[in-house]
Amino acid sequence: MTPSLVISALQLVAYLGFLLLGSIALGGGVTAILRVVTQIDDPSIGFLGRAAGLALLLWISSGYLSSEILDFTVRVWGGADFYR
Repeated sequence: MTPSLVISALQLVAYLGFLLLGSIALGGGVTAILRVVTQIDDPSIGFLGRAAGLALLLWISSGYLSSEILDFTVRVWGGADFYR
């Protein structure tokens, strides 16, 4: 495995992880503001906000995320003929 391939794999993992973490943090921030405004202190509200942020990210950017993963896998296994 070449070093550029390892660096590319780590960049892909960091990029996808940053998107997922960012969406969860944004959903948590919105629910935190909602909890402060309504003064309802229920932990399930925070969970629902983070889950909604993650679901919204996956729904909006599923095509882009899957194309990034597909491009990387084609780079890794594109030239190898494993199925003959």
